[in-house]
Amino acid sequence: MLIRKIENSEISKIYAHMINDFPPSERPPFEIIEQSLVSGTQKCFIGVKDNEEIGYAMCADAHPNNFVLLNFFAVFQEHRERKFGTAFLQQLFELYKNKAGMFIETETPLCANSSVEEKLIFRRQKFYEKLGVKTFYDLEYSLFDVPMYLNIYPLQKDFAEIKKVASTAITELWRDIVGEEKMHNIIIKAKNIRQ
Repeated sequence: MLIRKIENSEISKIYAHMINDFPPSERPPFEIIEQSLVSGTQKCFIGVKDNEEIGYAMCADAHPNNFVLLNFFAVFQEHRERKFGTAFLQQLFELYKNKAGMFIETETPLCANSSVEEKLIFRRQKFYEKLGVKTFYDLEYSLFDVPMYLNIYPLQKDFAEIKKVASTAITELWRDIVGEEKMHNIIIKAKNIRQ
């Protein structure tokens, strides 16, 4: 498995895949995706196996806080269930090995509209856990009214260290992506937990 950074001419093609892979509530308008890729705030990578494109990953990695956000990740339908997602993620972990950590977002079960969707959400969460990704349950996290889990894959720092700065770091990454004027759509705050 190899990964390559997309060219600006491929943004429309990737967005067409995003329309199929992510519901409207989880997918920003094309203009935001295009602007973030052209400006370098985010990078999009395509996974390639035997000269065939198998999926894509969009990462926000330009902030000096030394964290990366895996903002979108999908394996094309015809390549699912073949361990390509695992190989692709491992390539991303290797690419970003000098970063402090990688944030990965997943929907909470509150997003499910059916038992089928709920099973898919649990399955996705288990997929990441098998790769060593840990969920930060102490954080209330919502993107454009979609409740999410913030997951962490430790790279240069351990999970405990990352938890201490996660709220600030993910806020900085999202501010870079959407701009200050849209930050009101993103909720990132510590949950009230009784000791």
